[in-house]
Amino acid sequence: SAGGDGGAVFVAPGADLTAINCTVSGNSAKLGAAVHLDGESSTCLMSHCTIADNRSVAGGAVVLGLQSELRIDHTILAANRNDSSPSNVTGGGALISDGYNLIDTAQRSTDFGWQDIYNRQAFLAPLGFYGGELRSHALLAVSPCIDAGDPLLTDPPARDLRGFSRVVDGDHDGQVAIDIGAHEAGLAYVVDTSLDESNGTGDLSLREAIATVLPGGRIVFDRSLSGETIDISATGGGQDTRLNVGVDVQIDATTLPKGIEISGGDSKRVFDLAPGIDVAMHGLTIKNGLVSGAGGAIRSRARLIMTHSCILGSHSDSDGGGIYVGDQSLRLVNCTLSLNSTDGSGGAIYLVPGTRAVIEHCTIYGNSCSSGLEVAGIDLTSADLEIYSTIIAGNSDPSGASNFGFTNPGDATTQVDSRGYNLCDALPLVLDHPTDIKNTDPQLFGLTHTDGWAAVRLSQPGSPVRDAGDPEPSLLPFLSARGGLRIAGGRMDIGAAEHGAAAADSDGDEIPDHWEYLYGLDPDEWLDALADFDLDGDNNLTEFNHGTDPRTPEPDTPETPLEILALARDATSGELEITFASDPGARYTLFWSADLMNWFPAGVIDGTPLVNETLFRIGTDRDQLFVRVIRDPG
Repeated sequence: SAGGDGGAVFVAPGADLTAINCTVSGNSAKLGAAVHLDGESSTCLMSHCTIADNRSVAGGAVVLGLQSELRIDHTILAANRNDSSPSNVTGGGALISDGYNLIDTAQRSTDFGWQDIYNRQAFLAPLGFYGGELRSHALLAVSPCIDAGDPLLTDPPARDLRGFSRVVDGDHDGQVAIDIGAHEAGLAYVVDTSLDESNGTGDLSLREAIATVLPGGRIVFDRSLSGETIDISATGGGQDTRLNVGVDVQIDATTLPKGIEISGGDSKRVFDLAPGIDVAMHGLTIKNGLVSGAGGAIRSRARLIMTHSCILGSHSDSDGGGIYVGDQSLRLVNCTLSLNSTDGSGGAIYLVPGTRAVIEHCTIYGNSCSSGLEVAGIDLTSADLEIYSTIIAGNSDPSGASNFGFTNPGDATTQVDSRGYNLCDALPLVLDHPTDIKNTDPQLFGLTHTDGWAAVRLSQPGSPVRDAGDPEPSLLPFLSARGGLRIAGGRMDIGAAEHGAAAADSDGDEIPDHWEYLYGLDPDEWLDALADFDLDGDNNLTEFNHGTDPRTPEPDTPETPLEILALARDATSGELEITFASDPGARYTLFWSADLMNWFPAGVIDGTPLVNETLFRIGTDRDQLFVRVIRDPG
């Protein structure tokens, strides 16, 4: 923080700054919360950097004085703001893009080109440890920054900010490219079955992925599993143990519009996280854990980060019905903990002495413990807690409300930092910020998981949590646990859910941006809502409304990709000639793409009499073009 200019770095006139593989986050200043170039020939080169969650009074995260120059490539500028609006780069100096950047505002549009991702959300995880000893903003699995760098980059950094290998196939599409930003997402292990099995063959189960993932890797889920439940108590796979995580890993379901549920089947703890590792979980509903011991859903001795998730209906007969933090730290963002219980203390969360928790934009409601001498909500004896914009209410022991507490009432080492905008239905002394709302019922509905990444408790009409959050919040947690925008009605709600929140729809085609990102559509092109990429008779808008994959036809109308036999360019016309295998009387459509993501129809041949000699011609002046031919159903 700086009272003047340059919250992180001030570049004096005539000076130069080069930043490679750097994260600049959480800084504040009057001007230039991240970097201020003071003009008079000061210059800055940013390459493979992440500039996020910085705040200035005026200007932007980066302020360019007159005659200064900022040159950037492979860099994220996102979730930065000033007192009035999102703001990344301002000032009269020169901004030169060398391509492959992401900027999430509409500022300085003429400075960016077709190789940049412009006016898009970055889908960043909170600043934290994701392996290694330097903090970073990990990329959620739905982030457009993954594998979006220059595929022909000749001299990429060998490692990212954390020390993990660069240039891996992060989105599991068979194409290798570097990610945008300082954090390389890492190799994706794709879980493609909801069965709990460990046979080492066939489909990859969650249990098998956890057992084989390399340190720093990620576990993601096949799109067909959206809304499914993985029950680790099922006997079909011959498993009788919890899921044991032993390496740095992210388990991320944000590519699934309805997330995924992982259940202990009311018979076992769901996750056990080993000491000394970094674990992140996104878009999960973890439910129905049961354990004789501590940590009904999760026992963590790791540095654990959870976002857009829910811990639900779990029980322990010791401490921590939902989560037991036995070492290291816990960070929760946009999470719900509800209907968890314990015979010990900490129905929702138990923090052992010396641990630390940061809880932001969460709902901790309806958890319980069986003794009036224990704590139903969060037990934080001799631990540190930072809490912000969170509902903690409806948690009770047999004697009444029990939201916060200490197993040892005489404890004097517990440190609680309320950053404000919390709501509690009792009068806890630990919430002392002037914006905290105390002794007030939040008026919430019951749990629902009809859509979005995780189960939530929505607010009722007239609820005091509606539009009661920070009027100038960080822009980083821009989505609620349901996947909708965090600010609806002009101001953020308190808790994990946002009333009336609609997902961003930049082109107004009734398909949310995050769904378009997920399936390779263009959030700025409304016409792609009318396209039928898999030729199954349903356009993309219909596929969204039905919850189906627009790239994969329904089983009753399978597509038939055909082999292309020859490609040539006509020397006179410059047309590309495509010869493909064909059957007499069939109807074929040619599609083209510049990036293997967005496919567009280029022509139709109906009722051809030829066999293996059908020819398409397409005019093009592109240096790079991909084509495919599909036989229409029927």
